[in-house]
Amino acid sequence: TLAARANPQLGSSANPASVIPSLLMYGVLGVTYVVLGIGLVGGRKWARAIGHAVGWMWLVFGLFGLMFATFIVPKIFKQAFANLPAGSPAPPIGLMVGCMFVAVAVIFGLMPLPFVLGLGSRDVQRTVAGKDLKPRWTDGLSTPLLATVLCLSFCVLSVLAIPLGGVFPLFGHLFDGVTAFALALVVSALCAGTAWYSARRQILGWWLLLALSLVGLANSAVMFFGGFDWNAYYERIGLSIRQIPFNPSELFGHTSVRLSMIVMGTVYLGFIVWLKRHYDAPRSVELGGGASSQDFKTPP
Repeated sequence: TLAARANPQLGSSANPASVIPSLLMYGVLGVTYVVLGIGLVGGRKWARAIGHAVGWMWLVFGLFGLMFATFIVPKIFKQAFANLPAGSPAPPIGLMVGCMFVAVAVIFGLMPLPFVLGLGSRDVQRTVAGKDLKPRWTDGLSTPLLATVLCLSFCVLSVLAIPLGGVFPLFGHLFDGVTAFALALVVSALCAGTAWYSARRQILGWWLLLALSLVGLANSAVMFFGGFDWNAYYERIGLSIRQIPFNPSELFGHTSVRLSMIVMGTVYLGFIVWLKRHYDAPRSVELGGGASSQDFKTPP
């Protein structure tokens, strides 16, 4: 609201298509949480394992998001209020940023803990294993590997939704129309295949994951370090730079933002290399199958 008052152009309407990917993403997440809740109430092993993995994903992604926000949010607020009329009271940027960080810490730091600690406890595992005696597809999958399969499954749909926003960015180029949907279909199919082989702990799944990760990191490097025109990208998806409270090219080209991307990319690639041993490790049948917090330890 404050940003909109600082820049009257923010109130103008944007291209409705630009919000389609976000709506689809939240729709899929909403359905997933409903199904997961039903499974947890029913004491299903797959629901406990998935809930535990989702808790870890929630926590880890939140920590990385908080780190990225530390660099980017203050700059967004400064750009948003840079053109205030002379004599206008200075907005409480520090207070706004502090409140946002507190909210993020609660949502991504405290709220995932019941999933991480509760669903990962021995008592919950024994209770669920005793109630649900049927073999489940999550049996024997470690928590990191199951989380990877869930992320890849989500990417299958989210990648297909990208062209609906207008364009498909790849290595500095903006593709639209049939080409954009064809590229999205190829990437989505690769994600589906990677998820399929990873869920079966076949080493081909890890190699596909490594290849997808390297391509994704290379694409990010071009976008953040290769002079990618972020302003043109926002224009193509129907968001004029007059409609958003910051200049995308200036923001994403800032040194601190680039450094944060280097850190996150390095940690992510290290995780992928470390994950390989979870494909090679013997399947766990502890407590009737399923993942536990112990799965984050290195397999023998």
